[in-house]
Amino acid sequence: MSGERKTKLHTFLDAVVANGAGTALDVSDFDEIMVFVGAPAAATATIKCRGSIAASDLSAANWAAAASNVVQHDGVLMQSIEDGTTLVEGDTGIALAAASHNKLYSLNVSLLRQLNFVVSGWSAGAISVLAYGVRKVR
Repeated sequence: MSGERKTKLHTFLDAVVANGAGTALDVSDFDEIMVFVGAPAAATATIKCRGSIAASDLSAANWAAAASNVVQHDGVLMQSIEDGTTLVEGDTGIALAAASHNKLYSLNVSLLRQLNFVVSGWSAGAISVLAYGVRKVR
């Protein structure tokens, strides 16, 4: 049936306590997903959203590496649903300095193939990122 929708829940990062990339998600059938980014009060890290149009899956090491003609990913803009105006630039990410962070974001992924989250500068706190998407059945 055209226009039917199916939902999908995905965990990118599950209480991660180190630098590195999460578990990538194939978003080629999604237009938009909702993401929850959670960290406790003492968290110190930077969390960045990365997207790719690469034809093949990127390894975890490639997600954490700088983008290039071989490692084809870039930052993805996230919009806070709390106020609808707060934007988190993909290359800047969410910088936590001994702070908690528990927010929902909307992401436009309509032309991306893969999506992932990368933690850098980690020194404290368990970082979690979960996504909920509505997959279109074509």
